[in-house]
Order: sequence, then structure tokens, then C-alpha cells
Amino acid sequence: MPSLRRRGGRVVVNDRHEDRARALAAEISGLALSADAVGSLVPAARDLLGGPVDVSCATAGVATPGGPDVPDDAWSSALDGNLMAHVRAARDLLPDWLERGDGRFVSVVSAAGLLTMVGSAPYAVSKHAALAFA
Repeated sequence: MPSLRRRGGRVVVNDRHEDRARALAAEISGLALSADAVGSLVPAARDLLGGPVDVSCATAGVATPGGPDVPDDAWSSALDGNLMAHVRAARDLLPDWLERGDGRFVSVVSAAGLLTMVGSAPYAVSKHAALAFA
């Protein structure tokens, strides 16, 4: 569940499941945003925050059980959620951060990014890739 925030300001919580985003946002006095496509997350978060995003915490995780036999669409889903979501967010955030000289991108990758996750090759491979990207 990614979150974005302004320094000293409110947190925007994102989840594919709107009810989950709203529940966590209520718990932390934040703002909820439900978005499947992370490409639309950063502009929407900027709108909700009323300004730039200072910190992005990329914590999404798509756990797909299985090995090489897992269908391509399941591999794609794991890679999209566990790696490409980070890439798309960085594309949207970095230009502003570089211009301002400030910003933080926190990637929560899981131990599977350092070791592996037996029984879930798509998860382990995509978390290794997310760690390499970070």
C-alpha cells in the first residue's frame, strides 16, 4: 500500500481496494486515494495534498504462488505491482525532486528481495528487481 506525503503535512494512502485505503487513512488522519494505475497516483496525490510530494513510500506487494509454470499474466501482474509501480512513481516524482533538490523515495522490498521466497518465484524475482531499481 503506497503512501505519499508532504513534509510536515498530510499523508495520501493508496490501495487498489478503496475500502482499505480509506480505513488506513482514517486511522492516521490521512487522505485516501484508490488507484490501480500508479501512473495516475502522483498527479492525484499532488492534487489532494495541494502541492508537491516530498516522500514516497513504495510498499505494494503482489504475491503470486508458483514457479516457472505460472502463466505469463500472473508474472506480468507481479512485475507490474512489485517493480513497475516503483518505476512509474519515480518517473513522475524525480523531475520535481531534482529541480527542487529535495525528495525521498522509500522502497519497502521485503526479505524476498535479498534472499528468495520458496514457492513464489514471481514474487521473489520481482522483489529482487525492485531492490535493484532502488
